[in-house]
Amino acid sequence: MGMKPNQSNLDKGLGKLKIVVIGGVRFQVINPSAVLSDNQLHGQTVFKAKEIRVSTEDSPEQVITTFIHEIIHVITKFYLPPDQDLTEDQVEQLGKGWFQMLVDSPQVLEFLSTSLKRIWKERES
Repeated sequence: MGMKPNQSNLDKGLGKLKIVVIGGVRFQVINPSAVLSDNQLHGQTVFKAKEIRVSTEDSPEQVITTFIHEIIHVITKFYLPPDQDLTEDQVEQLGKGWFQMLVDSPQVLEFLSTSLKRIWKERES
């Protein structure tokens, strides 16, 4: 199986996301594509190992959607009561919805980036 177009860029981009902090917990972002494809998965969150695993062997759209999907799993684990856990289908639909909103509204990322840079700068002072 050959490398898909943009896979190299995805590997490099995902590589910059070495750590994601959610709920004060540091999760390592890794790309164990062989393990994931053996299990027919696009991604997986392993809470005990504090790992978010995302395959970069899919299309760029799928990689981003999978990353968002796995982030939603972690957020719901930390911020929702256990009896209100989302189903896999709900997480799937939320991930697709977030991806589509970001694609259709690039100004949202601009707003978030600008606003967060201001917040980070204030915190450093």
